Parts: sequence; structure tokens; C-alpha cells
Amino acid sequence: MTALLEVRNLRKRFGGIRALDDVSLEVRANEAVGLIGPNGAGKTTLFDCISGVQRADRGRVDLAGERIDDLGVYRRARLGIGRTFQRLELFSAMTAREHMLVAERERRGDGSLLKDLLWKGAPRRDEIARVDELLDELGLEELADAPIESLSLGQGRLVELGRALMRGPRLLLLDEPSSGLDSLESARLAALLRDICERRQIATLVVEHDLELVHSLAQRVYVMDFGSIIGAGTLEDVLGESSVRRAYLGDEV
Repeated sequence: MTALLEVRNLRKRFGGIRALDDVSLEVRANEAVGLIGPNGAGKTTLFDCISGVQRADRGRVDLAGERIDDLGVYRRARLGIGRTFQRLELFSAMTAREHMLVAERERRGDGSLLKDLLWKGAPRRDEIARVDELLDELGLEELADAPIESLSLGQGRLVELGRALMRGPRLLLLDEPSSGLDSLESARLAALLRDICERRQIATLVVEHDLELVHSLAQRVYVMDFGSIIGAGTLEDVLGESSVRRAYLGDEV
């Protein structure tokens, strides 16, 4: 079966530092894949090259069999790549509903972003219905009209997830979605992600240090260290490899 996302031999340098060194991986349709490794391993750089924030020096990225190396962030998003960030990228004075309505306008491509940001573009009934459906799905219906600055970190992460989902992605890149959450919040987030992505048939590639979340969400994982893939398989399999334990867990083997 053809992979939804196929990354082949990506290389990326920053000065004398090789951030990505012949990285190859794939994510199949509707599959959840984990990407783990120590800080500085190159995981976020890989996400940047997949989403178009950075351009790789060599290699290629294919989405559903189509090469997308030369496309910018906006074009890749239109083709079905959604992303969340380790640090929340939200407008503090806007509400959850407003974030999702702006994302819906982006998806349709028939609204003015400037008007949306100034809130002069009146939302249509079908837009409101689609937003309300997702707010309910995320458990945010009672907080829909509260400003982002009044929400907890966990609630803010759900808003960022909702904004990405509004664009109708085929692939979600989740960069440490549980960062800053406690164990109970992380478990709830994992269950919500699993449920939504299964029902909406969305593939996910998730960077995460919380191995419990990775175990509950991903069918298989890749391990990165110093810009290279050093392991691939189930979480149990890769954690049994001595090279992975040295790099990721710091074990002496």
C-alpha cells in the first residue's frame, strides 16, 4: 500500500551542524506513528521540512504519491497537512470559536484573513454549525466564547488541535501535544486524539517525550538521535535496542 507521507533521505544543515542526516520514514493512511528521541535529535526540524517551514538541502517529501518539496506552507496545508506546535501559537485575545472560524475560512479559501482577524467578516450558518460540531467533539462548547488567555494550558492545546482539524487534514503533525500537561490530562488527550483521528480517518505523526501517550496512541515508532533514524518498530521493540536505550534513556549498555 502506498504511504500517505513518504520522506526519503532528507538532509538539512545549519552551518556545520547536520540537523537531518538521510532521514527516511513513512506514515500510511489512518495510521498513528510516534517519533521519539532526546532533545536536539532533529525531530522539530523534520516537522519543519515536512510542513514547509524549512526546505531540506537534499531528499524528498511525498504526500499521497505527490512530491511537495517545492511547495510552501500554505500549499502543503491545502493538500492536507495540519500541524500543532510545542509552544502554543494562538491569539490571546481571540476566543476558541474565533480561532476555528478563521481556520474554516482558510479551508474554504473564500474569506479575507484581514477581515477575519478584525472580525468584520460575518460567519455563515454552515460555518457556525461546523465549528460548533468540533467544539462539542473537543469538549470545548462551554468555553467557546472565552478568550484564550483565560483558558488553561490543556484547554489551549485543544483549541490549537481544533484549529488544525478545521482545515480537514489527512495528516496531523503533533509536536509534543502533552507538553506542560499532567499525567491525567495527557491520558485524556491521548484518548481524544485516538477517537477523533479514527472517526475522521486522519493519520498522525506525533513527536512526544511522554512514552505512555506514545504507547497508547501510536501503532509504531521511529527513534531519532543526532539527526538520524536509529530505530523503528513497535515501542517495545525499539526500547529493547541498546542503541536506543543509550541515546534516549541514557542507559549504560
